[in-house]
Amino acid sequence: SDLIDHGAKIEARDRFKRTPLIHACMCGNANVVSYLLRLGANANVFDSSLNTALHYAVAYGWYFCVRLLLEAGADLNCVNSWQTTCLAIGFLKGHYGLCDYLLTDHGVDINFKNEDGLTLVMLTVGLEVSSSAVEQLEYVVTKHNADCTIVDANGSNALHYFAANTTGQNTQYMDDDAKRVLHNNYCKMAEILLANKCDPNKMNNKAQTPLMVALQTKNF
Repeated sequence: SDLIDHGAKIEARDRFKRTPLIHACMCGNANVVSYLLRLGANANVFDSSLNTALHYAVAYGWYFCVRLLLEAGADLNCVNSWQTTCLAIGFLKGHYGLCDYLLTDHGVDINFKNEDGLTLVMLTVGLEVSSSAVEQLEYVVTKHNADCTIVDANGSNALHYFAANTTGQNTQYMDDDAKRVLHNNYCKMAEILLANKCDPNKMNNKAQTPLMVALQTKNF
């Protein structure tokens, strides 16, 4: 408060256009966040990449900062320059408890689409195939009932995206155990999609089915 008393600006910005509120959210300093909001700091302030204070609080997993911002009217559905919402950032950073809070207490839509028409399901099946990717897919689909039937602007569904995911192709340096684990993870992710009505015969706008995409990308 001494700094404020001596004329420090609440909305001063650094070279990345980040304000004191954003910095407090990055550090998880809920007391400072609360103080700045009480002084009238803009709860929807954003930096040069359109990341809001809420984006930062969620990305770093600071629950109390997130709560304070939401109570002060922060917009949960805003997107940054990469069309990423706060929920997507929390999800990709693995802050599932925080995501649960946003989804259950604040009614965030699990089926939101980014600018390219991609859902969280599509983004997840595009990640490097691993046990954590399986867990993430289970989280959005099994726990929060994300819709696996949604298509993007080109008519592609999540299986099209999964078929185009070539992260497991470079297996020449893997031992047999690693190859087996990779294969099992691929199967688990495919099973989750198929069990939740993602259509393997769906044609996109190029008249391609997921199988055709898999053959095209040599994703066997």
